[in-house]
Amino acid sequence: MISSYTFFELLCHLDDHLEEDWERSKGKICKCSSVEILDDPRAIIETELHYQTERLKDRLPDSQLIPEILKCLSNSNSINDFYKSGFIDKKGKKRSICECSKGARETLDERENKYLNFVKKIRECIEKKNYDINSEKDCNEIITQLIDGAVIVAENNSNQTKDISNQVFNKYYLYFSYIFERTKQLMIDGKEEPERNDYEDSRICLHLHLDKPFIFITNDNGIFKAIKNSTERLKKFGKSPGRDCNVSWGIGINL
Repeated sequence: MISSYTFFELLCHLDDHLEEDWERSKGKICKCSSVEILDDPRAIIETELHYQTERLKDRLPDSQLIPEILKCLSNSNSINDFYKSGFIDKKGKKRSICECSKGARETLDERENKYLNFVKKIRECIEKKNYDINSEKDCNEIITQLIDGAVIVAENNSNQTKDISNQVFNKYYLYFSYIFERTKQLMIDGKEEPERNDYEDSRICLHLHLDKPFIFITNDNGIFKAIKNSTERLKKFGKSPGRDCNVSWGIGINL
């Protein structure tokens, strides 16, 4: 299985290597056809928490849209062919592929910028409140405060209030902990600018819930280290993830 974010990140770079053989260029993305595509994790979480938002109405899962995009790509003899193609989705709506790579890139740039600003705000807060990033107690408090913010958002958007705090904790812990870990590493390294690519990895962490079994395999040292540190911290504070929640170092496509 791979995240829909993995697919869209690959799609963003479709225009980058057009000097290569087209079949080879599109083949890198078409490999996604051989694995299961996971839907946007934020949409999954908001649906499970019964969010009453316009964004979720009449929404089709990425797991239904991406295979159709891949079919159009596979049948295209050039990038112009691809951009001229389209399909009818499962609700009968006509979908155009036209410049979807460009559109995905623009959306990704916008969301990466928001992520970078979020990391900078977290760092400013850590420095302003004199948190000790070498103290596990302080680290846990920072992550808890980030999750508390997500609980408030959930309570404002959901019609389900029962046990919502615990649900948000299980669904968002590894996401916010990953962002904190990358912010902490940024401070340790004495760098000012966060890594843009960390945005995609943070979103992939939204697939990993503490109350559901998962095996996460990655060859990215940053996300591997961050998740390992996160799960170890959970144990120290008596909130271990499920027995079947595992992160492993390996070669392949992220989740």
